[in-house]
Amino acid sequence: MPALVTHKFRQFNADQFYESLSESSPSYLYMFIGRIRAWGTESSPPTPLDALANTEYDFWRDMMSAKKISSSEATYCIPRKNWATTVVYNEYDPDNPNLFTSANGHYVMSADYRVYKCLFNNNGQGSTVEPSGTANTILTTGDKYKWKYMYSISAADALAFVTEDYIPVKNIGASDDGSLQWGIEQGASNGAIQIIDVTNGGTAFKGYNNGTLAAVSSNLSMTLASSANATGDFYNGSMLYITGGTGAGQQQEIVDYASGTKVVTLGAAFQTTPSTDSTYQVAPKVTITGDGAGCNAICTMNTTSNTVYSVTVKSIGQSYSQATVALTANGLTGALATAYIPPPGGHGNNAIKELAGYNIMLNAQFDKTESDKFTVSNDFRKLGLLIDPLTDAGAAATATRYDQTLQLTYSGNSAVWTADELVTGNTSGAIGYVVEANTTVLKLVSANGTFSATEVVDGSTSGNAGTLTAVANGELQLYSGELLYSEFRAPITRSSTQIEDIKLVINF
Repeated sequence: MPALVTHKFRQFNADQFYESLSESSPSYLYMFIGRIRAWGTESSPPTPLDALANTEYDFWRDMMSAKKISSSEATYCIPRKNWATTVVYNEYDPDNPNLFTSANGHYVMSADYRVYKCLFNNNGQGSTVEPSGTANTILTTGDKYKWKYMYSISAADALAFVTEDYIPVKNIGASDDGSLQWGIEQGASNGAIQIIDVTNGGTAFKGYNNGTLAAVSSNLSMTLASSANATGDFYNGSMLYITGGTGAGQQQEIVDYASGTKVVTLGAAFQTTPSTDSTYQVAPKVTITGDGAGCNAICTMNTTSNTVYSVTVKSIGQSYSQATVALTANGLTGALATAYIPPPGGHGNNAIKELAGYNIMLNAQFDKTESDKFTVSNDFRKLGLLIDPLTDAGAAATATRYDQTLQLTYSGNSAVWTADELVTGNTSGAIGYVVEANTTVLKLVSANGTFSATEVVDGSTSGNAGTLTAVANGELQLYSGELLYSEFRAPITRSSTQIEDIKLVINF
């Protein structure tokens, strides 16, 4: 039985995850680091397995530290599409099932970190002019592409969330934050038809004519240029468009044409009477029918072949969820065009949904020792995401950061312990690996067994020994919460002067 899980399901999951971080009773998400021991091949770590041994137990044994991810450190994101010349960008087409997944994409980011949605790609031609500007209108570039400015990426968001592969996207909503994007969202027009795409220019249309009006009798009757056809009723059923001068932008259907005088009579009067400075074109009639109202458009002709080249929308209308377009004129056959219905709310109303922002990016910074919760004396090879863990005492973990190493307080030896060396309890037989140590405390991970608070421990590499006086568990309760993400990496070395800036993208 045919079925479909739509992209909206991915969007729903992304929304639920993002909202869980900022709700009144939020989930608490932590990014953790771990694994001090070397991989078999350091430059080629193994692939994490979605097996219970890994997702329930193993990652805990290697965990060293964890830091909370706040809602301000999360954003929706979309694949980065830098504008590049000669690329054929996909125009917005609500009937295109590959709109969100095609390689070239239907939006671009310009060099000044502005994001534009492609509404028209000049009949499948490569883009040669980078879009610019922030006006709340359709932007037409010199290559005849039409773009919609969506939003700009701030310097702060660029630093936190722009990577080689992804850029942030957001929706402002009802509260004015002073950004240009808020104005774009508020100015979006629901159900407005802004693009009509010609899919077939039709047969050679002999009724095309343009020029300057030779005379004007009234707002219902006027004389065409001397180049007009000498056949009676030749232009009946076509449209007279005033393209410049007095009355520019008006259009009405021609119902009668007198060949001897070249006078056209219109089916309805122009609101503004044209003059002999008015330029015009006679071209096929564009009829738009649908469940909305107010959209009208004019044809632009290919003057070489006398076929319909494009349709320019003059009034976008509103409230369309479906529409059909008919191109008609005396002697024209086969001309076809499609009205592109915008997404609900209109172009620019919700950039997240319009650009398929069903990915979430998390940005965490590990700032040196993070108040002595993170080691700067060892490297790490694992990182991951843990949601809603408990503290070792059993309460909900809500603090900013946690130290998850097993801490052994000892006496009787001030020698240097070796990082990563195996430490063994002489009585308990428990083992662990050294993350870091000083003259009184050993910090271990990958512990197996339970150390006794009074036993002697030995280092396998340094040969050191010490008598334990206290044993403290990691600050998070083992095996609590849920592992959402795990990543194995080549070793990342930490230092007392270093900040790691980690960006993770979760694809839903």
